[in-house]
Amino acid sequence: GDILGKDWVDVNSGVDAMIRTGIADSTKMGLMGWSYGGFQTFWGVTQTRRFAAASAGAGVNDLRAFFSQTDISDYLGMLLNSAPWEKPELYVERSAYRKVKDVTTPLLIQSGDADKRVSPEQSIQFYEAMKRIGKAPSKLLLYPGQGHGITDPRLSKDRMLRNVEWFTYWIPVTGQKPVIRMN
Repeated sequence: GDILGKDWVDVNSGVDAMIRTGIADSTKMGLMGWSYGGFQTFWGVTQTRRFAAASAGAGVNDLRAFFSQTDISDYLGMLLNSAPWEKPELYVERSAYRKVKDVTTPLLIQSGDADKRVSPEQSIQFYEAMKRIGKAPSKLLLYPGQGHGITDPRLSKDRMLRNVEWFTYWIPVTGQKPVIRMN
């Protein structure tokens, strides 16, 4: 009943520990995830400015819409111990979309355009809001014919390379920022 509550606190405490022990540089951190990790990434960029760049793949950002857009609608009911009509305020409270106006982290968003688990509309919705608000760069990539996972080897390679380019551009290790493909 506490998704994006204690699990997000846990993620941040792990990040804090890595900074404290010198494993992570607080000025060069990225946030990335796919599926539930994409859900966490959408949430994360609305909660903190600690990450220099982020990449959300096949993530949920609007829980009320997701409930009727997925092939696993019981999943949210199980995690939140309710349906959206029983606790609408909880579904809104735990939706990153309600705080998209606060995002300042450059965000790469990726999804399969045939995803039945997490509709690509979830990604499109967040991207369109970020683009309209204009506080942070964002990029949306929809992979044709792909479902919840990118299984086509050529497209899978593209997805990985796009992530490397995105993070290398926004969190350069040395020298000048490299060129990033915007199409």
